[in-house]
Amino acid sequence: MIEDNYIIITNSESITFNKINTFSPPLDIYECSHGVNIDIEIPGLEKEDIKISIVHNKLFIKGEKRFKKEYQKQKYYLLERPYGIFNRVFELPENTDIENIKAKIKDGVLSISIPYKKSKMKNVTINE
Repeated sequence: MIEDNYIIITNSESITFNKINTFSPPLDIYECSHGVNIDIEIPGLEKEDIKISIVHNKLFIKGEKRFKKEYQKQKYYLLERPYGIFNRVFELPENTDIENIKAKIKDGVLSISIPYKKSKMKNVTINE
């Protein structure tokens, strides 16, 4: 076995996959009165496995779900849980308050709250 490669045995065939594998975790994007929310299912990942950044009004989310070394010694007949690297990019609305974007991870779901800028109300005087 080559280091950092994983072999899966299915019937009499073996399938090898590399940790360069990518996957796309399922997500929901929804809007509420104060902004946009993104919920991404990433069970098995910790906050240290995820990086969130903003560049030129784009939200970048990337992470890696590693295949644990102790699992490599097992003989697998089926492996459906995804492992590898994921990258997601989202264009942010122009009225996004990027200074107040918040993220949390709970029960395998990464939740990102993207608030809108608060509009300042201004009264306009009516002149005669």
